[in-house]
Amino acid sequence: MLFKKLYPEHRREEIENCIVRAAEFIEKIQATDGSWYGSWGVCFTYAGWFGIKGLIAAGRTYEDCSSISKACDFLLSKELASGGWGESYLSCQNKEYSNLKDNRPHIVNTAWAMLALLGAGQVLVLTWMTCGKDWDFGGGDHGDAGNNKLFAIDLAQALALLKESGKICVPLVVFGHMHKQLAYGKGLRKMIVVGADNTIYLNAAIVPRVKRLNDEQGSSKESCVNNEPGLSTLESCGTIRALTLVEILDGRVDKIVETWVSVVGDRTKLEEEHILFRSGS
Repeated sequence: MLFKKLYPEHRREEIENCIVRAAEFIEKIQATDGSWYGSWGVCFTYAGWFGIKGLIAAGRTYEDCSSISKACDFLLSKELASGGWGESYLSCQNKEYSNLKDNRPHIVNTAWAMLALLGAGQVLVLTWMTCGKDWDFGGGDHGDAGNNKLFAIDLAQALALLKESGKICVPLVVFGHMHKQLAYGKGLRKMIVVGADNTIYLNAAIVPRVKRLNDEQGSSKESCVNNEPGLSTLESCGTIRALTLVEILDGRVDKIVETWVSVVGDRTKLEEEHILFRSGS
């Protein structure tokens, strides 16, 4: 493809025919579940990356190529609760996708899967994740450039070691570093994930956590001050504040609620309540 770009007129028809046949071959050898089998070691995540990148290089897109969309669906179906991917060598031996022991994620498999998804333009499937990152121009959520995907993988491994000891119960893991409102107008993040072992992963980062009450109600700053002379703008207009409340009973999370409370002077009032999680429901 680079040669074609550098020398667009050199044996143009032959090269274009070669590209078409190559793309057709990639599509032909794809399995019905959307995967490709790579016969050179740990294979499905690696082959999926090459398959998707090859089709994209040939001019296919996620929107017009069912092979790419099926491949993305396959990769997403193998994503672990931690947000990563971890493929065992047994995939190659048994010709069937196999996770690493104890469903551990691996940085290399995660990199291959994410490069494939990003190459296919499937950015949104990653940004909403509880510990995800808003992938755009090297920056993260509201300017956070840290690699939170790798943080999530390290944390998952640390939790696994704690649980293996049998001495520590981990009913809840709370994050506060990834905003609920995604950057670049991409909607809202998924705030709760329940792991396979019933550990709950909660992102409590609601930003801004404190808002002016008059901004929420649509009134002007001036009228708010005039209603209660002698008070500062913030005191007279009041604020509305976000609180994430967790109830734990007998070592298990029973309920998680996102609440918004208005505060005007020494007066408080519950304005909104959203149940994020309830045991047994």
